[in-house]
Amino acid sequence: MRAETRPLLNGKKSKISKLKIAVWIFIQLSLCHFFIQTKISKDYMKNMYFTSKSPKSATSQAKPNIIFIFSDDLGYNDVGWAMDDFKGITPNLDNLKKKSIELENYYTQHICTPARAALLTGRYPYKTGMQASVIFATETWGLPLEFKILPQYLNDFNYQSFAVGKWNLGHSHHAQLPQSRGFDEFYGYLTSDEHYYSHLYLNMPFVDFIDG
Repeated sequence: MRAETRPLLNGKKSKISKLKIAVWIFIQLSLCHFFIQTKISKDYMKNMYFTSKSPKSATSQAKPNIIFIFSDDLGYNDVGWAMDDFKGITPNLDNLKKKSIELENYYTQHICTPARAALLTGRYPYKTGMQASVIFATETWGLPLEFKILPQYLNDFNYQSFAVGKWNLGHSHHAQLPQSRGFDEFYGYLTSDEHYYSHLYLNMPFVDFIDG
């Protein structure tokens, strides 16, 4: 009986040994994959100028420039590539579009103040109290100061931020102005509407324009 059972036991041991070898190989391959992925991740993060210590330790070498064009009340077809009637009227935007990723189902807010608040905070307007309406010249409310906005995050990584155009997120005191919310310079107007050439607010006798 013993002689007959030895081959079976040896067979089991052989299978167990093969299983151990297979498990060992799997572990080694997994470790290699882990270290390779870790190395790639570290290199990627290094190239993106982020570190595990602090955003302030980010280097200033070869950081990408960021240009974000926010077009107020621009219709879906109001660009050269989207409609034959406007073909050729936006050559620079057409060229940028060819080199970029086009988001055909990109949703935003339908009026000025909520749309800007959502863009700069990364939050739905009702999360910041900015969902109701547009901030007009005689109103004192604005984007709550408790919310950190995009240029302030970029400043943490040694970026300089500049805004050109329309602000419309508060203007009644200095803390609401673009230069107090992370922008180094602002060139444009603070309220909801103004004449393109005269800079008069809604054809009223006062100018709304800042260069600084």
